[in-house]
Amino acid sequence: MYQNQWLKWDGNYYYLRSWGGAAHEGWLLLQNKYYYINEDCTRKTDEAFTYDNNLYFVDENGVMPANQWVIREGVWYFTYSWGGARKSQWFYYKNNWYYFNDDASMQTGWAEIDGKTYYFQSWGGCVTGTKKIDGTTYVFDKNGVLLSEKES
Repeated sequence: MYQNQWLKWDGNYYYLRSWGGAAHEGWLLLQNKYYYINEDCTRKTDEAFTYDNNLYFVDENGVMPANQWVIREGVWYFTYSWGGARKSQWFYYKNNWYYFNDDASMQTGWAEIDGKTYYFQSWGGCVTGTKKIDGTTYVFDKNGVLLSEKES
């Protein structure tokens, strides 16, 4: 009898508990890794999904990334230590400010946030100081707020 292990059957993975029954819908913690089990007892894999009003991801092995960058369909996200994606907020990481939109995607390019204008690099970092963008020179304060446009 299978116990305390993954069973692959018909292309899906099931976790069989100590008494032999399959784990049911919800989060499953095994060896410090979180997995999400679907209603039909299969393991989610390589997917983005909403649970309890938060966006989560699981990789090709079904493992939920925590406190790390995730790229999905060319869009960047950053997860909290508890696994949900950051959204509607600023985040300071490795000497750069990033902003995550309401859909949890990392902001790039121009953005108006709380009535202030910012510019974010293609890799997500908020621009400060003087920067030439599309042939025009702009001045941003130390927090990344657009102050002025200089004639080039």
